[in-house]
Amino acid sequence: MDDFRLYIAGQTHKSRRIIDGLNLVLSEQMQQNYRIEIIDLLAQPKKAAHDNVIVTPTLVRVSSTTTVKIIGDLTNAKGIKRMLQSDGNKG
Repeated sequence: MDDFRLYIAGQTHKSRRIIDGLNLVLSEQMQQNYRIEIIDLLAQPKKAAHDNVIVTPTLVRVSSTTTVKIIGDLTNAKGIKRMLQSDGNKG
Protein backbone atom coordinates (compact mmCIF):
# COMPACT_ATOMS: atom_id res chain seq x y z
CA MET A 1 0.00 0.00 0.00
CA ASP A 2 1.40 3.37 -1.04
CA ASP A 3 0.50 6.54 0.81
CA PHE A 4 0.24 9.92 -0.86
CA ARG A 5 -0.33 13.37 0.61
CA LEU A 6 -1.63 16.05 -1.72
CA TYR A 7 -1.19 19.59 -0.46
CA ILE A 8 -3.52 22.17 -2.01
CA ALA A 9 -4.52 25.75 -1.22
CA GLY A 10 -8.30 25.95 -1.18
CA GLN A 11 -11.10 24.04 -2.81
CA THR A 12 -10.74 25.56 -6.27
CA HIS A 13 -11.59 24.29 -9.75
CA LYS A 14 -7.88 23.63 -10.33
CA SER A 15 -7.61 21.67 -7.06
CA ARG A 16 -10.60 19.52 -8.07
CA ARG A 17 -9.00 18.88 -11.50
CA ILE A 18 -5.75 17.83 -9.81
CA ILE A 19 -7.54 15.50 -7.38
CA ASP A 20 -9.62 13.89 -10.14
CA GLY A 21 -6.62 13.46 -12.45
CA LEU A 22 -4.46 12.08 -9.66
CA ASN A 23 -7.11 9.54 -8.71
CA LEU A 24 -7.36 8.46 -12.36
CA VAL A 25 -3.60 7.99 -12.79
CA LEU A 26 -3.18 6.23 -9.46
CA SER A 27 -6.06 3.85 -10.06
CA GLU A 28 -4.53 2.92 -13.44
CA GLN A 29 -0.98 2.53 -12.13
CA MET A 30 -1.55 1.19 -8.62
CA GLN A 31 -4.62 -1.06 -9.11
CA GLN A 32 -6.41 0.64 -6.17
CA ASN A 33 -3.52 -0.20 -3.82
CA TYR A 34 -3.01 3.34 -2.52
CA ARG A 35 -4.32 5.98 -0.13
CA ILE A 36 -4.45 9.74 -0.70
CA GLU A 37 -4.70 12.28 2.08
CA ILE A 38 -5.84 15.68 0.78
CA ILE A 39 -4.47 18.51 2.91
CA ASP A 40 -5.91 21.97 2.32
CA LEU A 41 -3.30 24.35 3.69
CA LEU A 42 -5.83 27.17 3.98
CA ALA A 43 -7.74 25.04 6.47
CA GLN A 44 -4.75 23.27 8.07
CA PRO A 45 -1.63 25.44 7.61
CA LYS A 46 0.40 23.71 10.33
CA LYS A 47 0.37 20.41 8.40
CA ALA A 48 2.78 21.88 5.82
CA ALA A 49 5.65 21.51 8.26
CA HIS A 50 5.28 17.71 8.29
CA ASP A 51 6.66 17.40 4.73
CA ASN A 52 8.41 20.79 4.52
CA VAL A 53 5.83 22.02 2.00
CA ILE A 54 6.05 25.70 1.06
CA VAL A 55 4.40 25.61 -2.39
CA THR A 56 1.10 24.19 -3.56
CA PRO A 57 0.17 22.01 -5.17
CA THR A 58 2.63 19.43 -3.86
CA LEU A 59 2.22 15.68 -4.02
CA VAL A 60 4.24 13.57 -1.60
CA ARG A 61 4.61 9.82 -2.01
CA VAL A 62 5.67 8.13 1.19
CA SER A 63 6.92 4.57 1.23
CA SER A 64 8.99 2.59 3.68
CA THR A 65 12.19 3.31 1.76
CA THR A 66 11.80 6.76 0.18
CA THR A 67 9.88 9.99 0.02
CA VAL A 68 9.28 11.51 -3.41
CA LYS A 69 7.75 14.93 -4.11
CA ILE A 70 6.23 16.51 -7.18
CA ILE A 71 5.79 20.26 -6.91
CA GLY A 72 3.82 22.39 -9.34
CA ASP A 73 1.80 21.18 -12.32
CA LEU A 74 0.01 18.07 -11.14
CA THR A 75 -2.31 18.06 -14.11
CA ASN A 76 0.51 16.40 -16.08
CA ALA A 77 -0.21 12.66 -16.02
CA LYS A 78 3.22 11.83 -17.49
CA GLY A 79 4.99 13.52 -14.58
CA ILE A 80 2.91 11.64 -12.05
CA LYS A 81 3.58 8.34 -13.82
CA ARG A 82 7.33 9.07 -13.76
CA MET A 83 7.10 9.69 -10.03
CA LEU A 84 5.35 6.38 -9.50
CA GLN A 85 8.22 4.59 -11.26
CA SER A 86 10.88 6.53 -9.35
CA ASP A 87 13.08 4.95 -6.71
CA GLY A 88 14.75 8.17 -5.62
CA ASN A 89 13.85 11.65 -4.44
CA LYS A 90 12.92 13.88 -7.39
CA GLY A 91 11.80 16.83 -5.23
